[in-house]
Amino acid sequence: MVFQLSEGASPDPTVDLPFAPHVIRMRERNAAIAARKRSQLSFTFDDDPSGDVAAVA
Repeated sequence: MVFQLSEGASPDPTVDLPFAPHVIRMRERNAAIAARKRSQLSFTFDDDPSGDVAAVA
C-alpha cells in the first residue's frame, strides 16, 4: 500500500501512510468552499425591542 483514501476505524499508530494526493486536494477544496460560505454569512441586529436576531445570508 502506498496511500490511504480514508482514516481507518481503528488505526494502527505504528503505520504511517500518507493520504492519496486527490484526497488531499478534495479536502482542501471542501475547506475552501466551507470558509467562503462562512464568510458570506452576515448577522444584522435590528431595532426590534424583543431582542430577536435576524440572520441574513
